[in-house]
This record gives sequence, C-alpha cells and structure tokens, in this order.
Amino acid sequence: MTSSSLLINFSDLDACDYGIKFEYSPSPAEPGKQVKIKLYGASKEELDKTRLYYGSQDLGKGSFIKTESILSYRESIYFNEENLKLTKYPFNEIKSATASSELIIIEDDIITSFAPRGESINLHKEKDACVNIKEIVTGSIEVSYDAIKKYKTYNWTAPNVVVDTEFPFYVVREDHDPQEESILVSSETYDPVDVKLIIKDIANDRLISEADITITKENDIEFEPIIGKSDINGEFIANNLIPNQEYNLLVTKEGYIDSNLDYLNNDTFKVPVIEETEDE
Repeated sequence: MTSSSLLINFSDLDACDYGIKFEYSPSPAEPGKQVKIKLYGASKEELDKTRLYYGSQDLGKGSFIKTESILSYRESIYFNEENLKLTKYPFNEIKSATASSELIIIEDDIITSFAPRGESINLHKEKDACVNIKEIVTGSIEVSYDAIKKYKTYNWTAPNVVVDTEFPFYVVREDHDPQEESILVSSETYDPVDVKLIIKDIANDRLISEADITITKENDIEFEPIIGKSDINGEFIANNLIPNQEYNLLVTKEGYIDSNLDYLNNDTFKVPVIEETEDE
C-alpha cells in the first residue's frame, strides 16, 4: 500500500477551541430517575472553569474525575471545500491514518486527486498540537490515536413527565458563548430488539454486499458503536437497539459515495415501536 503526505499547520494548544463534549446515561433518561452527566475536556484546568446549568439553575462545578489511563480511539475526520470537522480533543499521538474515501485537494483553483480510498496517509503534527489542514480538501480520513480522557460528572434527577420531552442544559466556559445541550426524558421504556438493515444501490435497487456499516448514538455514554459488514444479501443485523430511539448510520464501500457525504436522508434512523398483539 502506498502512502501520501498531508501537510498540516500548527497552532498553540491554548488557541484551540474544541468545546466540551456532553454525554449522559441512560439515554433517553427515565422519568423520576437519576441521570449521570459527563463533561469531557482536554485538561483539568479547562474543566475547572466550566459550569453546567439546567435552564437557569446552576449545577455547579461538578465532581472532577482524574484519570491518567491512555485510551485508544478510532474516528473519521471529514473535509469539505469550506471547513474541517475535527475531534474535540487534541491528539497525543496519531498512530495511523487511512483515506476512507478519495481525498481531493483544491489549491489555486486546481483540483488534484490526493489519495484514493484505502491509501495510508502521513500526518505531520506535533504532540498536543491542534490539527489544521493546510490545503482545502474534500473526502475523509480514518485515524487511530491515543488520548488521555479527563472528565467531570453531575447527577440530575429527571422530572416526572408523561410525554417525551427534551430538557435544556447549558455548558458555560469562561470567555466562551454558552454551549446548548439537551437531555431527552422518555415516557416509556422498551426492551432491546434486533434490527435488520438492507443495503441497496439507489440507482438500480441492487443489493450491496460487503459494505462497511457503523452505528453510533449521539450523547450516550454507555452505547458501544456497532461495526460490521453487510452479507451476500445486503443484510446486516444490528443487535440490542432500543425502540423509539434514533441512531447514527454510516455506510461505506469502495466505488460508492459514503452515506454521510451524499444528498440522501440516510445518516440516521429511528427504531420503530412494534405493538404486541395477543393471539385470540
């Protein structure tokens, strides 16, 4: 496998603004039950200057959890002609990077194919530096890296409600605009179900086998991403999903546009609620 080199600018860590990552469990929350909220940040100093508000109620500084364990992550970084979506945390060490779709560079109005899908990429960076891509690029890369996670927790009791309701929270840092988040409190709970996904070519309705499938869930601490491939019939079984909840879906395969880069409304799906009927 060949390797291409991606040029990167660097900026001071203090100048980076990755925001604070907000997660909670269970998701959705249950009426009258306690919800654990986690705020992740790049440093203890940053977290110490962060407060959480439920509406106008100040929930304080929270309980800081010190962890020095280095965790390994894999994630995709997406580019388009105007901006770059980065991880919310600096990389301590990028171990590998691979083009997960074709990378295109647009420089001085000249369009150049930089790297085909599957090609390894050399990322020039410095330890703990923010990552800024020098060129304007379209496409995406998948990176593996190590990071030290720091976070603090809050406990909040979900109100007793009879309908599905989203409750507003605000993450407030010094010298930053408030970051609005929300927690969904569900009036009903459901047992997990298995969901069959069928992957088809929209142009000819042909079933697509060996497509890479990734299912994630927004703002849920406990949800483990589901990763796999469609079978010879274009089918993939996702186990233990919760009805009436929304999941993120990414489908990729060589020769096709990644599902999150096309114009179709196929980036999320909601698990339907199947009403049980009694046999007469």
